[in-house]
Amino acid sequence: WADDKLYINKTTPISVRYAELAVTEPVAYDLENVSFKGKNVDKILWAHTAEETELLVEFIEGRCPDNVSCFTSTPEYIEFVNREVSKGEALKKLCEIMGIEVCESVAFGDGENDIELLKAAGLGVAMENAVEKVKKAADLMTVSNDELGVAKVIYEVI
Repeated sequence: WADDKLYINKTTPISVRYAELAVTEPVAYDLENVSFKGKNVDKILWAHTAEETELLVEFIEGRCPDNVSCFTSTPEYIEFVNREVSKGEALKKLCEIMGIEVCESVAFGDGENDIELLKAAGLGVAMENAVEKVKKAADLMTVSNDELGVAKVIYEVI
């Protein structure tokens, strides 16, 4: 993601799915002939099969620069972002704008990119289908999103 555009170097079923989820038309580019110098790069995302992603994450672990966070958002995607950027920081800013205490917030998550969000929230809830790291970071577990887990927490807890 750079300058609010999704750039892809190869069209694959996984990259097409990501573009559909992001509701955007990707911009194709050639790795050899493009420079992102001077562009506002928000995120770098690698899209692979779940098996390839697992191997890549093992290889990458401990190799990222100190100012970069690396995590999986789904089994197919590895995301690289500035360490100062996270859903948890976004929640804090949103609460500040809305004039509420962060401890009054509730957040739901299932992917590794949700861990900072769950830790920041007053109540962090992991979905049943969440990865193990997310479940460990959560205060509460609920059923999967296919079983209306968010609605269940809203009804029973909130």
